Amino acid sequence: MMASAWKIVGNILRELIDRGMSNKNVKALLKNDNRMRGLYFVLFCMVEVMVDINQQRFSGLALNSGTRGERDDQFALIKDCSALCEILQATATKRRSER
Repeated sequence: MMASAWKIVGNILRELIDRGMSNKNVKALLKNDNRMRGLYFVLFCMVEVMVDINQQRFSGLALNSGTRGERDDQFALIKDCSALCEILQATATKRRSER
């Protein structure tokens, strides 16, 4: 489930960047473009839900650490966080190359 959510987040980020969104023009684009505003809102909501899910997972891990299954959950959480870092790094690299 989380891998699919990260893929969707990555696709939305790519689309926003491909449509010309950058740090410099984000406010103007969100104000004037309904499509961009909708994409940004979906992105915001998805990330919020994903953070909530991971906080619940992490809370459960902290309360019940020690068994093999829980260690597997810890590795899954680390993998999800690593995926987000990769997406953010790719986005930053692409933005730098566009400048």
